[in-house]
Amino acid sequence: MGSEFIEQWVKIGLLAKNKVKADCSDLEYSDLCTKCEKVFSHQNTKLCIAKQQHSI
Repeated sequence: MGSEFIEQWVKIGLLAKNKVKADCSDLEYSDLCTKCEKVFSHQNTKLCIAKQQHSI
């Protein structure tokens, strides 16, 4: 499970980064980082909820 978790976490991070870079390219670097953290957190939460519903 450990390796699978890390791989999924990295994929979510890359998706968040690409989305923020595409949607918010006019922001300063620090603002891009903050936005990326929020997008990552949202996507990770969605994944956790989906996994939880799947296991019920």
